[in-house]
Amino acid sequence: MFNDVIQYVQFSELDVYDPFFSSLIEDYVGFEKWFQKKAMQGEKAYILKEDRLLGFLYLKEEFESDETINPIFEKKRRLKIGTFKIEAHGTVWTPFYWNNT
Repeated sequence: MFNDVIQYVQFSELDVYDPFFSSLIEDYVGFEKWFQKKAMQGEKAYILKEDRLLGFLYLKEEFESDETINPIFEKKRRLKIGTFKIEAHGTVWTPFYWNNT
């Protein structure tokens, strides 16, 4: 949709040096190189954008198995969250306490 705040865009349409990505660049060595590689590969991500970039979700598809866990993951197609970041704005976190009495 034209006016949707959530868009599915190519990495190449985004600026890795946007202030939104600063914490990822600081926390993950090689983030810029990884981002540029995804841009060159034509990869896409979901973004939340209003006046500025507020959210980023990169999903990756893999065909794999994992025998190190129980139960074992048989080899098959899986969708994974590759990178996810959101700028929480105007939200309040309230702890939930379970009372089982």
